[in-house]
Amino acid sequence: MSLSKISFSLSSLNNEYQNNGLQPTTLVDLVLQRIENCTTPNIWIFQAPASDLQVRAQTLMSLSDDVRNSLPLFGIPFALKDNIDVQGYPTTAGCPDFEFVAKESATLVKKLEEAGGIFIGKTNLDQFACGLVGTRSPY
Repeated sequence: MSLSKISFSLSSLNNEYQNNGLQPTTLVDLVLQRIENCTTPNIWIFQAPASDLQVRAQTLMSLSDDVRNSLPLFGIPFALKDNIDVQGYPTTAGCPDFEFVAKESATLVKKLEEAGGIFIGKTNLDQFACGLVGTRSPY
């Protein structure tokens, strides 16, 4: 299967890692390529820098096979709505005046990363997640 056509479903990515030699650094490059080629505007409020993604991927690759196999989300990319804190990254809840840099990650983020996930970025949402259709965001 061509990497450009792989599905980003959990089962597909797990299969690629376990049976076809996919590495997290390669997947990060593919994620960045897909984001760059995306024509849907306003998906992202914030994207983690490519260098941060590669550091995370390299860290995962340095793990022993036993540790890798114990991580249910090894190398799986994830995005969060921008009302969930990720340490060192801005949180806006869709409101520029509310923006702050999180001093600590939310428990959810810690658990995703402990399970081997790779944080990609923060997605758009109605301000303070109060809307119904995603149309009330300055982003």
